[in-house]
Amino acid sequence: MSRSTFTPKALALFACAIPLLASIGCSPEAPTAPSLEPLNVVASPNFIRILSTSKGAEDIQLVAGVSKMISAEQGGVVSNGRVTLEFPPYALGEDTEITIEWLDDGTLGVELGPHGIKFDRPVVMIMDLRETTAEGKGQSARTIWWNENENWWEKIPKSESNENEIRTELEHFSKYSSELGG
Repeated sequence: MSRSTFTPKALALFACAIPLLASIGCSPEAPTAPSLEPLNVVASPNFIRILSTSKGAEDIQLVAGVSKMISAEQGGVVSNGRVTLEFPPYALGEDTEITIEWLDDGTLGVELGPHGIKFDRPVVMIMDLRETTAEGKGQSARTIWWNENENWWEKIPKSESNENEIRTELEHFSKYSSELGG
């Protein structure tokens, strides 16, 4: 019967290999290491601000808060003058009172209610960029939402913008704002 023996060189090589392999698998750069934050987190948003003294601002009628009953069967539209929500038929499970409230920070941001409601079909939110810090720069504007469970702002992937507006598909209601992104 043959018996295996470790030579001192083999034992030293084995002893060095274990920490090396462990450090590769646990390093932050390793492909198997978990990410601390999802890629859609916005660490320092460049919030779009509403310009209250701009020429032509009187063309946009702003309402502090609005609410409207939306039919589940027919859908409908709710607007506060700068933010418009378009509900397709059957986006809601039942007729629902929808609210739009401004965030109280001077940004192009709103809280939509009922908070947390989820939709059976995407609801389109349109943000008017006229008379804001993003006017004429709308192609780099995007919508972000406040993830209260994680305490951070996140990008919304289903968003399109042009010089005058951002159109975003929403799957649920929360706090939403806009930013000039890179």
